[in-house]
Amino acid sequence: MPPQDDAITRSEEELHHAGTQVRPVRRVRFAKRIVTDYVEVRVPLRREELHVYEEEIADGVAEPGELALDDDTLVMVLHAEEAIGVRTRVVPRERVRVHLDVVGEERTVATELRREVIELEETPPRW
Repeated sequence: MPPQDDAITRSEEELHHAGTQVRPVRRVRFAKRIVTDYVEVRVPLRREELHVYEEEIADGVAEPGELALDDDTLVMVLHAEEAIGVRTRVVPRERVRVHLDVVGEERTVATELRREVIELEETPPRW
């Protein structure tokens, strides 16, 4: 009988590439809203006050023009400040900037790899 060459191929799995996929993990929304604060402001106010002084003329000598007996009227207008409507203005106070960074890291990925094992089994001939 001529010699025969037979072969069996043994294979195994090897880790070729651990892939990645992108998935959303967080959603952030920036929005401005208006908040109203109640504030009080002290406003200094001025007013005119009238003070009346009476003096006796001790020596009986009058100023020129004071001797007439007639109806004389003195009219004075007093003034006062009052607080009026408050004016406001918009003033920029802060700028918020947003910047995204891509941060890299490394993680260990574990998996099972299969491999074939060739076993030789010998059985005695039955003749």
